[in-house]
Amino acid sequence: VYKAALPNIEYVVLLGPDPALPSWRQYDRVQISPEVDEAGELVDFTNDLADPNPLYAAAAQNHFLVDGAYGVRKRISWLGSDLPLPQDSVSRLLESPGQIGEWLQEYIDTGGVLDPQTELTTGDEFFTDSADATPQALLAGFPGISGDTLYPPTSAGWTRDDLLGGFFGKSPLPDISALYAHYNPWLAQPAGPVPITTLNELVSTADLPGVDAVGGKIVFTIGCHSGLNVPDIYPGTAAKKNDWAQAYRGAVYVANTGFGYDDTESIALSGRLMWLFAQKLNRGTGSIGEQWVDAVNTYHVTAGNWDVLDEKVMLQATMYGPPWARFRTPVDPPTTPQLE
Repeated sequence: VYKAALPNIEYVVLLGPDPALPSWRQYDRVQISPEVDEAGELVDFTNDLADPNPLYAAAAQNHFLVDGAYGVRKRISWLGSDLPLPQDSVSRLLESPGQIGEWLQEYIDTGGVLDPQTELTTGDEFFTDSADATPQALLAGFPGISGDTLYPPTSAGWTRDDLLGGFFGKSPLPDISALYAHYNPWLAQPAGPVPITTLNELVSTADLPGVDAVGGKIVFTIGCHSGLNVPDIYPGTAAKKNDWAQAYRGAVYVANTGFGYDDTESIALSGRLMWLFAQKLNRGTGSIGEQWVDAVNTYHVTAGNWDVLDEKVMLQATMYGPPWARFRTPVDPPTTPQLE
């Protein structure tokens, strides 16, 4: 309704978590890792179901959360139903008024200008090919940027210590990081050791150095539930509710509210969407929010035959942080899309 009354809106920024401004609930039609499989983990935030909440209810009823629906201007049909795909940039700032203020202050302190000089990409298993393609796209969009990687074959079996040295414990943090790994809302799994046997071999949001260190950085990932915010008002331990989406305040963070997907034989699904995002970054004078929407819509018009998996990939990927930020030295976009 507000879109018709305010046709010149370019950005929608949601202030606060889902209970304050609810995400759209999209029924999950996939057969591979549907969202109902996440409900068991989210029981931790219901006081053993004595205090259920909308986050748990969404997963238990096999829905995933979609913020992009706030940016829809036109109706799109997809496989017999509506596809709430954004045409305008949508992002969310979390979670308390004080934390939202920190996010905005970081934007003010940098003047809204992003000037990346370094990047890091990680990957493993079936998403190694996507990890390999991502830094190539970033290096093309940011001539002269210094890049590091953690993925096979050169960094097979990279561990928590490797990730601490390359990202979490590095000062300053890389300016752009594509941290592809297995996730839950507050943990990430390194490639090694195999098998991982203790939580001490994982990294968590507690390893992030804080808002001053992540301010002005760009982080994106294909990880499962790496973008799922667990509101602080819900029951549960504070460590688990310190989710990635909230912990990266000050940065621009793009991640999935549901299960992420890729393919062993090609760059596909969530891996392909983030690869497209890497290709769009710094190409032309648009803001980072506009470049993200461009990536999502490019995925839509070039989607293959994955059907309901494509639907989920496009809708669940969520931006957190200030979408108005722009790059200091943009380069011209390629004359033709760099698609596989």
